[in-house]
Amino acid sequence: MKQFSFCFMWLFVICFLTVFLSAELHATSLPHPIRVAVMPLHNSNPDNRLDWLSIGLQDAMTVDMWYLNGLDAESLPGLPSLQELEQMDQEQLFKWAKNKSLDVLILGEFKGDEKKIEVNLKVTEVSTGRKIFEIRYFAPINRLLAKTSDVVLELAGKLNIEVSKAEKQRVLSKKTDKPGAWELNAKGYRWQKIYGDIEDKKEKEKILKKWKKALTEATTEDASYAEAWNNRGWMYVYIKDWSGALECFKKAIDIKPYMIDANIGMGRVLQRQGKKEEAL
Repeated sequence: MKQFSFCFMWLFVICFLTVFLSAELHATSLPHPIRVAVMPLHNSNPDNRLDWLSIGLQDAMTVDMWYLNGLDAESLPGLPSLQELEQMDQEQLFKWAKNKSLDVLILGEFKGDEKKIEVNLKVTEVSTGRKIFEIRYFAPINRLLAKTSDVVLELAGKLNIEVSKAEKQRVLSKKTDKPGAWELNAKGYRWQKIYGDIEDKKEKEKILKKWKKALTEATTEDASYAEAWNNRGWMYVYIKDWSGALECFKKAIDIKPYMIDANIGMGRVLQRQGKKEEAL
């Protein structure tokens, strides 16, 4: 009996190591930088009250990944329509990802309430459709952004990406601890994606009002929320309000001088204003 138990234990260890090493080798074989896209997460709750977390988590992870040299994170790349993406089944999604030359696709879902949100992420290799690993984490909604940044670093480690001290500090930098501001910023980001898909002028005006209202309220609720200032800056770029865009990008950069997207936005605005030397 003891001999049987001993053999069973070794069989279990061998199976575990086989699965673990397989995932490690799979991650090692990926190119560097890894081209990755995070898809809007599925809301597994029976109601739609927290639907905004779908794109809120997607955007938060993508922005954190921009700070890591080992990842080439795409923000919904080449997307003809946000609604179209959300209606794709898994087969269509992977076909789309292959056409965009992505290496890794991150799919996920969440459930729970403000006291405890559970997030499940599945990291998958696009070329084979094979799951590399999964990550599951929990946090109350006012700590979920900070916990998600921790998870981005964990994900990078599992993909064998070296992270410098400066990169780690940027990923872990404070976003907002006010769920209301995060919700407004997420809704604003969603309006941005929808605005670009609409051709009817009256409909665009309606979306723009909602978009502007959400981001203005986000930066009012938390004036130190650099990511919301940045998104607000890009909103003004869309409508060619260069002075409004410049003001918002400057505020984002004052809070986080290393914010890549805000620096790109400010450079673009300065060029538009003919201030090429300042843009460099």
